[in-house]
Order: sequence, then structure tokens, then C-alpha cells
Amino acid sequence: MGALHWNALILYGVVGFVGLTVASLPIDSYTPDFLIEAGTPPETVEVQQSGIFKFSVDKNDCGARAGFNDCDHDRERAERTSLEDKMPLSAQPPRGMHYRAKIFFPQNFSAPRGGMGVTVFQIKVPGSFPALDLFLRDSADLRLKMDHSFKLGQWDGAQSKSRQPVIIPAQQLRGRWHDIDIQAYWSDTSKGRVTVEIDGRQVFSYRGPNVIEGDAVYVKHGVYRWDVGKDPERGNTEVHFKDVTVDPA
Repeated sequence: MGALHWNALILYGVVGFVGLTVASLPIDSYTPDFLIEAGTPPETVEVQQSGIFKFSVDKNDCGARAGFNDCDHDRERAERTSLEDKMPLSAQPPRGMHYRAKIFFPQNFSAPRGGMGVTVFQIKVPGSFPALDLFLRDSADLRLKMDHSFKLGQWDGAQSKSRQPVIIPAQQLRGRWHDIDIQAYWSDTSKGRVTVEIDGRQVFSYRGPNVIEGDAVYVKHGVYRWDVGKDPERGNTEVHFKDVTVDPA
């Protein structure tokens, strides 16, 4: 189970002719450890004072792991991940989970151009695309998207007219720390819900199915650049994170 800490988690097994099945009751505490993703290029992740992590990706900083090389798939990255401590959806408490982080974009942060994208925070389903991610593309606006909700074919435009709403506009992005607070309950039914606050102000909320194709979620954060070939003159992308936590809501 990696470095995962579960308090008051009850597991029980029932052995039958088909083998062992495991079920769980809701958790009181879940505090995953974050590890630098395997194969991350050297010197792209730097631990600074006060627990600040600096992520800095240049051209051809490609991760390579388990036979997969980002350079072969038009990607570059430096990320930390809680994959080893992924949280089973069956263990979610009734109020869901809180995902918190502080993020800093330096004054010289260069917004992606030409169609290249930069993702900085993901709540991901193992083996699938993110259920929620925060990203930039073609501007310095930080946006949110929930691809699982959209691909379930039940996106409710009355709740959010945009599939990719801006949560931090470009003119407010650089040179200051931003508090990200996401509260979510993951489900493929109407029980699903997501609320996002930035710097204490609610900027997004959604109720409805929000995850498919999986039985767990985990968090990744840092710099993940995709469709990089669309900006052959791309330079460095730098983002700082601190105080990244996952807790029961």
C-alpha cells in the first residue's frame, strides 16, 4: 500500500469459489505521500526552503518509465504523484474529499502558445484520463476541465456554460501564491459533486456523474506539457507548489 496512512479503515474479505473480494467502510483519515514520478528528468524538480517544490520543464525534458517515453508522445513533464497511495472510491466518506494546494506562477511565467497545453494539477483515475485537471492553453488563464463528466455524455450546461471555465484570469495569475481548495465526491451517478475555491472564493461547482472507468483516484501536480510540437520555439515552464494535501471533507 506504499506510504499510505489509513485510520479507522475496516477491511474484510469473503472467500468463495471465485476468490477473495475486499470491501471497505468510509475512512476517517487519508494522508497520501507524494513521490517524484518515476523517470522524471534530473533537476526538473527542486525542493526549496519551507517545503516549496519548484518544477521547471525545458524543451525535451521528457519522462521515461516502463517503456513509455514522453518524447515519443509529444509530451514533457516534471511531476509528483500519489499513485502508490491512490484512494479507492469505495472508501470515500459521505462528504467526499478535500484537495488543497498552494501554487505560484513567477512573474516571468511564459504562457503556452500555438496550441501546446500545460497541466499543473490533476485528480486522475489510474489507467484513464484525469477526472479533473487545472491547465493553461493559448493564454495565461488557468482553466479547469472535467473530461470524465463530459465523456459520460451528461454535461449540464445550465451548471457551467463552459466546459473549460477560467478559474484564475491571466491578469491575476503571476507573482503571488494562490490557494486551491477542491472538494469532491467521485461517482458515476448523480451523487457526484465538485466545488472549487481559489483564494477563499468559490469559482466553480458541479453536481452529477464525474468519474468513469475506474475504482480509485490519485493526485499529480507539477508541470505536464502536451502537444509540445505545436510550439517548436517553446522555452522554460516554471511553477512552484507547497502544502499539497488530501483529506476527508
